[in-house]
Amino acid sequence: MILLLSGCNKDKKEDLFEYVDVSRSNITFSNTIIQYDSINPADCLNCFNGGGVGIGDFNNDGLPDIIFSGNQVSSKIYLNRGSLQFEDVSETSNFLPKGWITGISIVDINSDGLDDIYLNVGGLHCDGECKNLLYVNNGVNDNGIPTFTESAEEYGLDDGLFSQQSVFFDYDNDGDLDVYIVHNSNRAFFNRNMAVMKDFWPEYLADFLLRNDSVEGVDHPVFTNVSKELNITRKGLGLGIGITDFNNDNLVDIYISNDFITEDDLYINKAHKDSLEPKFIESNKQYLQHQTINGMGMDIADINNDGLPDVMVLDMIPKDYKSQKRMMSSMKYNGYLNTLNNGYTSQYMHNTLQFSNGMLDGNPIKSSEVAFLLGISNTGWSWGPLMVDFDNDGDKDIYICNGFIKDLIDLDFINFSTGKSKYFTPSDEKLKEFLGNLPSIVLPNSIYEQKDEYTFDDVSVKWIEDQPSLSNGVAYADFDLDGDLDIVINNINSEAFLIENKTTEKLNNHYLRLQLKGQAKNSKAIGAKITIWSKGNEQHQFQSVIRGYMSSMEPIIHFGVKTNTIDSLRIIWPGGKISKLKNVKADQVIEIDYASAGNPTEKKLDEKKLFSLNEEVLNFSHQENFYNEYLRQPLLIRQYSQKGPCIASANIDGFPGDEIFIGGSFKKPGQIWVQNDKGVYYPKQALDSIYEDTDAIFFDVDNDSDLDLYVSSGGNEFNENSPYYKDRLYLNDGKGSFSKVKNILPESFQSTGCIRPIDIDHDNDMDLF
Repeated sequence: MILLLSGCNKDKKEDLFEYVDVSRSNITFSNTIIQYDSINPADCLNCFNGGGVGIGDFNNDGLPDIIFSGNQVSSKIYLNRGSLQFEDVSETSNFLPKGWITGISIVDINSDGLDDIYLNVGGLHCDGECKNLLYVNNGVNDNGIPTFTESAEEYGLDDGLFSQQSVFFDYDNDGDLDVYIVHNSNRAFFNRNMAVMKDFWPEYLADFLLRNDSVEGVDHPVFTNVSKELNITRKGLGLGIGITDFNNDNLVDIYISNDFITEDDLYINKAHKDSLEPKFIESNKQYLQHQTINGMGMDIADINNDGLPDVMVLDMIPKDYKSQKRMMSSMKYNGYLNTLNNGYTSQYMHNTLQFSNGMLDGNPIKSSEVAFLLGISNTGWSWGPLMVDFDNDGDKDIYICNGFIKDLIDLDFINFSTGKSKYFTPSDEKLKEFLGNLPSIVLPNSIYEQKDEYTFDDVSVKWIEDQPSLSNGVAYADFDLDGDLDIVINNINSEAFLIENKTTEKLNNHYLRLQLKGQAKNSKAIGAKITIWSKGNEQHQFQSVIRGYMSSMEPIIHFGVKTNTIDSLRIIWPGGKISKLKNVKADQVIEIDYASAGNPTEKKLDEKKLFSLNEEVLNFSHQENFYNEYLRQPLLIRQYSQKGPCIASANIDGFPGDEIFIGGSFKKPGQIWVQNDKGVYYPKQALDSIYEDTDAIFFDVDNDSDLDLYVSSGGNEFNENSPYYKDRLYLNDGKGSFSKVKNILPESFQSTGCIRPIDIDHDNDMDLF
């Protein structure tokens, strides 16, 4: 009886995913990497970053097919034969790329209605010889197999630097697809975590933006490098890229996640054809408070359904406490300050999820970084994140690939390899021997189910069998056409994973899938923005197939919904035209054609705000003294001496309007500010300057019907029991002037954090907490 009840109460979402056995799928691809003298993590760090996955319908039979990129092994193409069975047609298709293939982009490059394949190429030495590859689809042969012709040089796409990933999109709204190429390198130049002046980074780390041009007498596009003229000049060790419209101006912007100290780039697009100054503006500091330092793969999606694009970037912090301590070195705060002094953004070693806060008066409100809050900050050595709705419940979940071939972040190895031993510096031979003995970081991949905006549950073990791997590229598609998203993963040194999603079978949720038919030269409508409304809830998607890590998704827009009807649907197409549908039935794939779109109707929103900024009323700029608390107390989790000024306000002189006290930092006096007859504040009285003012309150301490001032002293820069920690009390003369009184407060030489007045004993005078 107990067993029966237990079975009845089993969570329907248990085992929501199942690995498809290779005997059924026929997918035998393994990205096998054999280490030898020159191919090792010491000489070729990026040689172990794995390969990607690409999804396309190469024979136009309505079933999504799969591309795997191989490093030392040849890349492969698998045709979908239905029922999660696939056929390797690489040889027949003439898809036999040579080289260290990294990222995959699926695009109809010549607008003939056939999916083509663009491959990025890296390798040990890339001084112009690591040529990217373009496989143009010729259509199917007599046996229904697509064949390909390699044509990168003819199209101007044979970039020979170490390239990681590419994304095709229409940056100038001229109707055709341009391409951004992300670069990295295996060359040894200097310590990649050294915050050198940005101009010193080598030129080959600059990314490329290529414009799609028509050339007379050529029946296909030819791409022209316009990077410098469009201000694409920043240099970085790029690993991931995503596109979206950050500022809602209907132009496609770019986000690049960069490894090591090279900070992420966020390019805001001002390069449309009608612009007076067409270029991209790098704006990461305007949009972000801080970033991930070792930016791996990334994804952009509206994960909290507020209509704004959110950005997730992965790092390599382990989940478990022991592993974290084995790889964490001592704090290097001075090094951090050096990065800021050299113009870098604040960067920290953990996953980041940036909740966008939108725009105000045309300027971005900096994002809120919430990875720690949501419990997704440390997932191991992580690569590809995907933020999509796997369980069709109307919100987006997160899938993350993990693993690395050698544990290079082990602190013992780091100290050994950098010559920090007291006794000897290791030779190259000894270092490689040590490397060979390092364990791999073999981890199960992670899945997080979204419960609400601020709650994500780790369902990695609940939803699927625990299977450790060295996983890199990951892509989703509805391979079996049942209305939920299946997953395919490229693994190092083991067969690829094909994972079947059982949501449609196990749950009572619904879906809506949209196949967009864009303009002729942008047939997948890359850059379209889609919103659906259902029972008071809304969801948003941005059309881009390049997501996660080195991978290209299926082009069909997928929404999970809990109702069987969608109230309304809106598409903003590239260029600004709009399509609207109402009362759309769920559980179907519908095709929507750009040809049916109409011009937008102008609607002026009420821009009246509750508050307005008046900088003329108070001309004040706080000056903080510098003090590095970590030198004396390296285990502090934060500093306490540079928190900025405390503020208190009250009517202290009997005249209409409040006066303001603004606290000072050490050696800077706090000041009383009063208003003139025009309502403008000016400093009337300066108080003590030998303290770090941490809080202040106005209250009537002596029951004389005027407000006195209590100022607390704190921080952490003085010695224990220092007189500089003594709080102060200033009495009001009834006219708004203050004098410090002695021998009223008890002797206390401790750092004060806050003060609050309350009549705790109900004796008609104010006590202090």
